[in-house]
Amino acid sequence: DPLRMLRAARFVARYGLVPAEGLVGAARSLVGRMAIVSAERIRDEFFRLLEVEDPSPGVHLLAEIGLLDGLLPEVAALDVGERNRALEVVATATDDPVLRLAVLAQSVGGMASRLVDLRLSGTDVRRIAVLVDGADQIVEGSTDGSWSDEEVRRLAVAVGPSLDPVLDFVDLVGVETGDLVAVVERLGSVGEFDDLGPALDGDAVMVLLDLSAGPEVGEALSWLVDLRLREGRVAPDEAATRLVDWWSNRAAG
Repeated sequence: DPLRMLRAARFVARYGLVPAEGLVGAARSLVGRMAIVSAERIRDEFFRLLEVEDPSPGVHLLAEIGLLDGLLPEVAALDVGERNRALEVVATATDDPVLRLAVLAQSVGGMASRLVDLRLSGTDVRRIAVLVDGADQIVEGSTDGSWSDEEVRRLAVAVGPSLDPVLDFVDLVGVETGDLVAVVERLGSVGEFDDLGPALDGDAVMVLLDLSAGPEVGEALSWLVDLRLREGRVAPDEAATRLVDWWSNRAAG
């Protein structure tokens, strides 16, 4: 069974074993036979490796054999130093294989197509994407480490209910966050993240602006959402007044 090569990597990592003489060479000659193994079985065995306390020795063995090129080519392409740094972070994460795979994905700038090839569930793919994309947004979100309320609200909308997991993830991978956590805690303490939607619903917008259902209603709702993210909570009456003013200026312009 070609899957024994992946199991060997797991045993090396879990038990501190050293490959017997000739094992690596023999395994290299059999790498092509992995093509007969289903992606689901490969995924399950690789996840078992990622659940080991420190999977680094096993991953390095996969790279030496040549199996990592087929599993995670982006990780295989890292030089040894970069791969070591990524695996050091992996070893500090909880033994959640999806989280650890997200760490590897973040270290190479994402690998969406490979996650699909591994037959990950849609839920797992989305979880990894949210963590990696959220980390990227935080890296790009503030140049001086200072986060405005608006920037944090927009981040919260982008990552949805995963804001706390994203913050935990960026702490894990060592992304500088400046005062982001403090701003999140302050806004969260007053319920800012409970509802980041518009102050008025579509029916109210249609009555207020004398509109029929259509793209103009969506445009008005988008403006209200932007108002909410820019300024925080706005009372419905004030939102209605400002929406009418904006709509009038829009029509005049």
